[in-house]
Amino acid sequence: MGVDGWGVEDRAPLADEVFDVGPKLTCEMVARLQGWDDEEFAWTFIGRKTARYRQIGNAFPPPVAKTLGIAVSAALAHATEPRECDMDTEHDRIYRALRNRGEFMTLAQIAKAIKAPLDTADLARRIDSLRRDFHIEVRSDGTGLAYKLKGFKAFVGQEGHARHERFQRERNRIS
Repeated sequence: MGVDGWGVEDRAPLADEVFDVGPKLTCEMVARLQGWDDEEFAWTFIGRKTARYRQIGNAFPPPVAKTLGIAVSAALAHATEPRECDMDTEHDRIYRALRNRGEFMTLAQIAKAIKAPLDTADLARRIDSLRRDFHIEVRSDGTGLAYKLKGFKAFVGQEGHARHERFQRERNRIS
């Protein structure tokens, strides 16, 4: 929906960029869509941009492979009840902590919420990753920075989004 599928971009689009068709995706964006960009399914694709893009596109998405493996294992074991998939569909624990709290959280509060040690550099890297998809408000309270998760950046049909009019106009061409 609203993505230019002809080519691969070098950098992610800026929030205020305007496109005739839509932004092109980067290899990193495509990898995240396939489920490769998290701690459990981390993978480094090598080569030039087009080679990496092909590797990602030809690969079987890891979350689907894991779920399928669990189902096949249960079938082979003649499990009487289907096993619940133990995979957490919300990959980022920091996102989940910020979403559940709904208010500003400091490094210490986030570390406590995710029940794992977290240093400033790791938090900064993870917040930058979340900023690709979400608006994140940052404030300094004298003791350090605090973060608050705001709205989702992508277009999902909301009235006020810049792509809403185009989506409505071309709705019959979208499958």
